[in-house]
Amino acid sequence: MNFTKELLKKGYLMESSLTKIFETLDLNLVTEILAELNAPKLVSKNFLLANIEKISYSLSKKGVDENLKKKFLEDLEKFLGIKKLEEEKEEKINDIEIKKYLFEPRKIEVRDFVEYFKTRLWNLKLFIQEKGLE
Repeated sequence: MNFTKELLKKGYLMESSLTKIFETLDLNLVTEILAELNAPKLVSKNFLLANIEKISYSLSKKGVDENLKKKFLEDLEKFLGIKKLEEEKEEKINDIEIKKYLFEPRKIEVRDFVEYFKTRLWNLKLFIQEKGLE
């Protein structure tokens, strides 16, 4: 039987590329999961992207084989572009980490450093005396 037609008979419609991913699962299982998620009749990528964790939980709850579940979720994530988004995010983080070291550090004279902390210490002592906390 054609999975798309059978899914349509159950009241759901999705892209053919999505149905190819869902074909690895049983039709009744797919309709149960979509019903649990209160899926719209036209199942979109955005809906699946927003509910991928719930789909994973439902598959676990229904007792789906771990290997099948893992393969299904990998295919779905690949199709939805999640891996690509995570890789882009990782690249941006790496770029930020590298850019930290691109700026030359300023050299500070030792006496300026010491003077700064002496001034801070002096101001702290004055503050304590004014408040009468001694």
